[in-house]
Amino acid sequence: MPHPDSWLRNSPTQRSVSHSDAEICVNCWYFVDSTGIVLRLAAKGYALSGTDAEKLAILKALSGTDHLTAIHGKVPSKYVLATSEGELHGAVPAEAIATDPIPVFDELFQAVNDSLPDLIRSVDDNYERFTMELTEPFLWVLTVVFEAPDGTLIARVSD
Repeated sequence: MPHPDSWLRNSPTQRSVSHSDAEICVNCWYFVDSTGIVLRLAAKGYALSGTDAEKLAILKALSGTDHLTAIHGKVPSKYVLATSEGELHGAVPAEAIATDPIPVFDELFQAVNDSLPDLIRSVDDNYERFTMELTEPFLWVLTVVFEAPDGTLIARVSD
């Protein structure tokens, strides 16, 4: 009988990546229209390995379009914006997110963590379940998406 690792020797690869080398990183987006008010947010988790610089480069490369397949949510209702027509719950000025984004995204960070799938691995020929987790401090990238009057969503990707 062939050795269990024989298939590894027969597969041409550049490198091996263990799941234990991966960490959950997050892309976050906030959507702003011409009024400068943010009502909607989005976030998506990724299992990435490599240096922090490599992981950040991947997140930035994906930030231009992955909001289209991310978990979407609203600004939490505890955020209240005073307007000439009264209070607007679940709204925040875009500049406030740019200044202190983490509290606004707390619920979405939890949603990303909750969405991570149960995984299975074989340990000593016995299958066991495990789940990756979003563990602080984690790497993340914040991207603003401008909602143009014609409905176009324009991500403003940072370098």
